[in-house]
Amino acid sequence: MPSIYYKDSNNDWVLLDLGSVQKGVFTATTSNYSYNFEEAYTGYVPIVVANALGNQEVKVTSVSSTGFIVQVEGNAVPCDIMFFAARGEAIPTFEEANGKQLLDYYLEQSKASSDAAQRIASYFNSSFGTMSWADMSKMSEVAAKFPSTFSGYVNKTRTVNMGSYGGSTVFRVAAINHDTNSSDKGAFTFIADKCIATHQMDTSNTTSGGWANCAMRSWLSGTVLPAMPADLQAVIATVNKVNTSGYGTSPTQDKLWIPSHTEVGFGGNEGSAYGIFTNNSSRIRQYNNSNTYWWLRSVGSSYIFRVVDSDGALGDSVATPTHGVVPGFCV
Repeated sequence: MPSIYYKDSNNDWVLLDLGSVQKGVFTATTSNYSYNFEEAYTGYVPIVVANALGNQEVKVTSVSSTGFIVQVEGNAVPCDIMFFAARGEAIPTFEEANGKQLLDYYLEQSKASSDAAQRIASYFNSSFGTMSWADMSKMSEVAAKFPSTFSGYVNKTRTVNMGSYGGSTVFRVAAINHDTNSSDKGAFTFIADKCIATHQMDTSNTTSGGWANCAMRSWLSGTVLPAMPADLQAVIATVNKVNTSGYGTSPTQDKLWIPSHTEVGFGGNEGSAYGIFTNNSSRIRQYNNSNTYWWLRSVGSSYIFRVVDSDGALGDSVATPTHGVVPGFCV
C-alpha cells in the first residue's frame, strides 16, 4: 500500500492515516462504469481518486457512500482503475500531488504493465532534474523492466554537490539499464560532464592488478563517495564493471567508477559503449575551464593506463601523473 498525502488547511501535504482509508482496484468494462462498494462506507464521505493504470484518462462523475460512477475518456475499455475513499479528506490525483501518493503503487503495477511504466516516464519527464533521489531509485526499477520506455531520458542531467571535489557538478544520463547488478536498481547511469579533480591512477608506474587494485579506485570509494550528498549515497547501486583481461579481477563491483575505453566509444570488450559518446568532441572534458587529459580504467600495457586526451582522442599515460577524473555512478 503506498503512502497517500492530502493538503491540509495550510495547503501543506500531510500523510493520510491509512487506517481511515478504503481502497481497491477494479476493471471498468464500459465507458460509463458504475462501481458499488461491497458494503456502504458508514460514516465516510468518499473522496474517490480514480486513475487508469495506463494512459487512459478517467473522471469521477458521481460519488456516494455506496459507490461511484467513472467516465473513461475515448472509450478505452476495459481498463484497470484504482480508488481510495477516506473520511472527507481531499486526496489529490497522481498529477496534483507530484506523483507522491501513488508512486509506490504505480511502481508495483509497472513491473507487469508497460502502460503504467509509460505513465511514470511521461509524468516525471519534466521533473527528473529535481525529483528526490529516493523516488528516482524507485523509478529505476521501472526503467530496468521497460528500458525502451525511458530511452528519452538519455542526456537528462542532475546537478550534484560534490563538495571539495568539483563543487556543483552536472551529471548526465549516459544510458538506461546499461550496467548490470543483482537487483532491479541502477538503471540510470550518470557520468560527469567535467573533471571533478585531478588524481594519480596509482602511486607507481605499474598496472599490476589493474583497476581492481589501483589507488584511483580506493580514492573514489573511500574519499570521494563519502563526500557526496547522503540521500544520493543511500541509493547509488553497486554495479559490475568489466575490466581489462589479465589485470586484476574482472568484473569488479563498484558504486563510483571511471569509464573504460570501450564505454566511451573506442571499441574493445570492457563493457559496451554509452550512447552519449559519439565522437571526439563528445569525449572532451574540462578541469578549471580548460580541456584536459582524463583517466580511463582500462590498462594498455604492464605500465600504461588509457586516457582521453584534451582533444577527445584515445591516449596513454603511465600511472603516476595527475590527470582529470570523470566519475560515473548508477541509481
